[in-house]
Amino acid sequence: MKNVLLVLILLINSLAFGQVGINTDAPAGDAALDIEGADKGVLIPRIDITDLSTIAPVTGGSTESLLVYNTNTSTGKGFYFWSGVEWVPVGKGLYWEKNGNTGTNPGTASGQNFLGTQDAQDLVIATNSVEVARVTSNGQIQASQAGSATAPTFSFHSDNDTGIYSEGTDKLNLSAAGNNMVEFDGGTSAQTIFNPSNANVDTRIASQGESHMLFVDAGTDRVGVANNNPQATFHVGGAASTIRIDALNATNNSNNKGTVSTPVFVDENGELSIEGSNVITQLAEDNTSFLSTPVTVDNTSAGRTIRELYATTVTLTRDALIEVVYQAGVTITTTSGAYIYDGRPRIYRIFVEIDGRKVAYKGDAYTSRSSTGTTIVNGPFYLNGNGYVQLPGSTAGTTHEIKVFAEVYGNTASTRCVYGGNGDDAFQVLVRY
Repeated sequence: MKNVLLVLILLINSLAFGQVGINTDAPAGDAALDIEGADKGVLIPRIDITDLSTIAPVTGGSTESLLVYNTNTSTGKGFYFWSGVEWVPVGKGLYWEKNGNTGTNPGTASGQNFLGTQDAQDLVIATNSVEVARVTSNGQIQASQAGSATAPTFSFHSDNDTGIYSEGTDKLNLSAAGNNMVEFDGGTSAQTIFNPSNANVDTRIASQGESHMLFVDAGTDRVGVANNNPQATFHVGGAASTIRIDALNATNNSNNKGTVSTPVFVDENGELSIEGSNVITQLAEDNTSFLSTPVTVDNTSAGRTIRELYATTVTLTRDALIEVVYQAGVTITTTSGAYIYDGRPRIYRIFVEIDGRKVAYKGDAYTSRSSTGTTIVNGPFYLNGNGYVQLPGSTAGTTHEIKVFAEVYGNTASTRCVYGGNGDDAFQVLVRY
């Protein structure tokens, strides 16, 4: 009878307050059922669900939110609840699952699904508890390892020796088949390098109409334009190919004569230029005052008398052929200034020395009849001569010395030659490049 009364009191208390406590006489006020246990748990009914789309094997109804533990490994062991139409794993759709999720929302609204954080913290991705990548709170995706040409940081599952990596600070490298193909170096000497490891890897740039518009043959260290088999350090292919340098066109270069073809020259540094013609002649000196002051040369000995008439210089900026041209009048008398009647021959000459080398010899012989009062030829007699010599030049300018000499041989007879002072004397220096 006492036990019956106790049960009745509990039932009345439960009906009055709507709460049941197990192992506690003070169930939580917001709990319909409060179970306490320091070393025990709650065991949910365990059933074998072979088809998640039917309520079976549960019988007696299909109330929504019915909770069970599924023991079937094929449909997935774990806690399930009945949604009203199917068995749903507890937590499905709330977390990213190892086998992937369905029904996700990749949009931008408040209900968007995403992987990541909701605070200003970086997202770290790790394998074997070691960080391999990081998505920073400011939006950067960072690799934790620099990688290498054979194992680039960013590669492909089926081709893992091809991808992107870094060989050092401020460097970005692209590899293919384990070869370092391209390096972007943003350091002190910023540059983009193709084939930075100097491997035997050719470089080819194609255009719309030419598959080898630019080709670098790494094996032979040669460059081809429209040519994939260059036979020289720089080889332009194509039967109709041309090379254009705007600095040498008629608009930009006064030496370009327009429709008239102009030769191109190369200097000692290998720089190209044009000078207007294949042989350039410059009149370095045109001296019409040459010997405007007469020079007297006397000779009475068995030897020759030589005297300097004139000296000048020429400066060359490159190797050149030099020509000297002169015209000089010579009046011939005895050393006292009298006419010559002795019939003995005299020789008078002019020659030029350039840096000590004799060129441009010109001479003649003077003769007369040995009869006083006989008509003789009176001066001046003209000597016209020219000569050539090849001389070196330099960019800074090389100066060469030019000297003109008179030579008189009287054969022991009294002889005087007066050079110049006739108004028609001239001396020219022509430079031919």
